[in-house]
Amino acid sequence: MSPLLMHLLSGCPALHRWSGWSMAVAVGVLSSSLPGLTAADLPAPAGVMASSTVSPTPPPLTLLRPDAPASTPAVAPVQPQVPAATLTPFERNLQRVFANDNEADIRVIFGYDNSADIRHVNDPFRAEHFMDYLKKAGYKPVTPTEEKREQLGVTADAGNLRLFEGVGTNGRRLNIAMIWSARTTSFARNIGAEYLQQVKCSEEALKFMQKAASEAEVMLYVGHSREGGGPDTFPPEIKPDGGKYLHRVDYTPYRNTRPGLASLSSSLSKSKDKPYIMSWASCKSDVHFSGWFRKVLGQKEQDTSLIMSTRFTTFHPWIAEIADNDEGLMATVCLLEAFQFNPSQEAFERRLKLCEIDAERISGKPAWRVSSVPGVSAATPNPAPSTVAEK
Repeated sequence: MSPLLMHLLSGCPALHRWSGWSMAVAVGVLSSSLPGLTAADLPAPAGVMASSTVSPTPPPLTLLRPDAPASTPAVAPVQPQVPAATLTPFERNLQRVFANDNEADIRVIFGYDNSADIRHVNDPFRAEHFMDYLKKAGYKPVTPTEEKREQLGVTADAGNLRLFEGVGTNGRRLNIAMIWSARTTSFARNIGAEYLQQVKCSEEALKFMQKAASEAEVMLYVGHSREGGGPDTFPPEIKPDGGKYLHRVDYTPYRNTRPGLASLSSSLSKSKDKPYIMSWASCKSDVHFSGWFRKVLGQKEQDTSLIMSTRFTTFHPWIAEIADNDEGLMATVCLLEAFQFNPSQEAFERRLKLCEIDAERISGKPAWRVSSVPGVSAATPNPAPSTVAEK
């Protein structure tokens, strides 16, 4: 990094994202932006997800392997119908998603995800890897209509929105709307020469996330926890490091004011039941946010299921393969496959155990926890679902 750039970044004012804006200094540094992400440029999928009247046996995360062919999964004999009273809240919510129209409204938000030295921004890479998975799994890209964009809370010229459609078992349809937060993969460009464009991308992602929190059946967040500050679609607050890195993220304002949670509280409170299932693939999300979720979601009419992390999660943004390289995306894909295969909670938790990088695994402590916040009108009390470690 040149001395001029170091000087410019050291004087960069804080970026105020939730109310009021301050202009950042222009920095003319080139870095790679995410290429080829227009819907028209996406290649045709290699295969189609299975459509059958019988329940397929889920493969052991084969769709996560780069060498796995996009083919029809093996099928198993029809299993006897499980009485609803014996289902866990998570299992009931898997069914609720398809109960009215046989379709799943799934919305995925990639928060502004920077590297430790804040030079590189990772969410465009992770979004691209996720789209690669969707195409391999047979999901088809869909061009958003003006009506659909309005429904999702984004403007007509939003360049960071993508839609995909897949077909699951028994004719079920999985409709996925996704958005990422960073304008480019360069932090310097996003807070400098392309700051105004970055503001627009961040605002689009935030509005999308707020609409998802109030209207989606399934809401998935992939990004940073900002040490309890909540999800964040904007470039982070920074401070001089004076050590290994020139700058680091300043977590103090996030811990003090929790702006990400404040931005979502009213949206999550609007609906009496939605979302049915939420996944928070960010570091220590269960530690940081479980109490907040119990407070915000406790007034829903029915249970809300949560999939959250119990520890720091790891990913390698430069490696395209999700398997064994991105714990957050592995867990996200695992949940998508649950909508296809409708597993028991016990089977789902076993598969979540596979969504851990071996080197990061902690014996006796699963990285992911499945829980549910009880609704006020639950017919009968249900025991708290156990985790893999308890089985």
